[in-house]
Amino acid sequence: VDWSLGPAKTAGMDATRALFAELKIKPTITNLPMARPLPFGGEQTAFQEALKPLADDAAFAAGIGCSKMMLVLGATGPVPKEEHRKSVRDRLAAISEVLQKANIRLGLEFLGVPQFRQGRAGGPPVHPFIWTLPETVQLAKDCGPNIGAVLDVWHWHHSGGTIDDILKTDKSRIVHVHVSDAKQIQLGGK
Repeated sequence: VDWSLGPAKTAGMDATRALFAELKIKPTITNLPMARPLPFGGEQTAFQEALKPLADDAAFAAGIGCSKMMLVLGATGPVPKEEHRKSVRDRLAAISEVLQKANIRLGLEFLGVPQFRQGRAGGPPVHPFIWTLPETVQLAKDCGPNIGAVLDVWHWHHSGGTIDDILKTDKSRIVHVHVSDAKQIQLGGK
């Protein structure tokens, strides 16, 4: 089951383990616990400070039997793609090092729905970033051995992804899978 770190930490490790045992479910993945604008925005000093409690959060997650965290990767960035990618890569590499100490893997969920790649009317300009499985996996490889992709089939479908994209992905880089089951709808009034 996906679970929330904050309430679990408030309850404590023993109570959280007991609850999962009583419910007979395994804590599978939780969100990376960094408050916006982190991890990709904000000042570098604030990011460095946020790595300290991340180590405790990772140890807590491991202590209750969870070995995965996830982070949504925005489909756009505030600056051109290569500049944004370098900043994202550097910060993910630092996160990777912290999480490795607790044997935690990080899954990056790409957002493939076309609307996520467009700016808002009257809003600041946006630059396309990463919204496909192959690009997400390549970024993960550049960041650390414990980083991979969350394969959300809804976003994969809307990114124009193919079965071949999935088959070509090293299975060690698929950290988690989200399966969507939606009623087929007609678009465009047809």
